[in-house]
Amino acid sequence: MVGNDLVFFNTRTQHKETRLTRFLAKTFTAQEREVLKASRFAFMQALIWSAKEAAFKVFMQQHPLQERFYAPKKFEVFIARVERTSATGEVHYQEQRYAFTSEVHADYLHTIACPDQSMLTEVYTQISPRTKKEARSMQHPVLGKLHFKNNTRGIPEAFTADGRAKASTSVSHDGPLQALAFLVI
Repeated sequence: MVGNDLVFFNTRTQHKETRLTRFLAKTFTAQEREVLKASRFAFMQALIWSAKEAAFKVFMQQHPLQERFYAPKKFEVFIARVERTSATGEVHYQEQRYAFTSEVHADYLHTIACPDQSMLTEVYTQISPRTKKEARSMQHPVLGKLHFKNNTRGIPEAFTADGRAKASTSVSHDGPLQALAFLVI
């Protein structure tokens, strides 16, 4: 299973550090708020949020009968490494663990999460200008052109010319960009 999240940086969000106490208390654990205080706030807020979102998308794929819920504080992020262009760590939710890796670019941050760290290297991703839902597609080196469509629960699925691909997929968008992630299962 794969989940991904994209955070687009722009002038408005880079310079507006959202320090609303209520928002932080509802969204981030005490440990995460301490990390935010000790770091470049806006960047770290984006990184932690992105990891939570990517892990949540994996969880929803693993639990197809689970209703969607909003409980970001229950997904706790543990950052193992942060460098100028990347970050890694784990997200914990109840007894489950999700490994994540993030790529940091000048204008966006992209995170992928999987139930196991070894799966992260198997994920194909594509960042591109945002398109209409009907036009979401990517080129896979083996399977060819993949088209992404949401199922009745709103979870994206990938299709080849021959039908539904046996894969875990994830779609994210922010600002003018979209991120597509694909993992053969």
